[in-house]
Amino acid sequence: SCLGYKNMAVVENIDKRWLDTLNELRGSKGTKLVLNSQIREIINFLNNEGILCVVSDRYVGGSYLYCKFFNRKRKIPIGIFKLNEKFKIPIIFAYIVKQKNYYLGIIQDFYYEENPTLESMLSFYLKNLEMAIKKYPTYWFSFDFNWL
Repeated sequence: SCLGYKNMAVVENIDKRWLDTLNELRGSKGTKLVLNSQIREIINFLNNEGILCVVSDRYVGGSYLYCKFFNRKRKIPIGIFKLNEKFKIPIIFAYIVKQKNYYLGIIQDFYYEENPTLESMLSFYLKNLEMAIKKYPTYWFSFDFNWL
């Protein structure tokens, strides 16, 4: 947002008062938070060419598939990939890790395919997520039973 891009971050369903408070704090920096259940607002935002930030192991739109992840079948959220199919938006995987006294953003390979399939996007995503977790195992936490 510092460079003038409109951006929105998708968050878990939280109480509206908390969301309003967080939006008030983040709004000064140009980032709007939206609940992961507010699909219409997300779609309207994408139609206006905004940058959407999503924690990738969270559900956007409630869609999922069972896929192999660390050699076991897991329930994998696919909402972001469905958005990619519909809007032809690029997907960039990024991770934040702490290095001594500062945080470092790590951007994985940029995903682009002319006519991607859901399977090819999921395969790319899971390969990158597994690599990141293997490299930084103490940085990934999930409270969703399906991921454990």
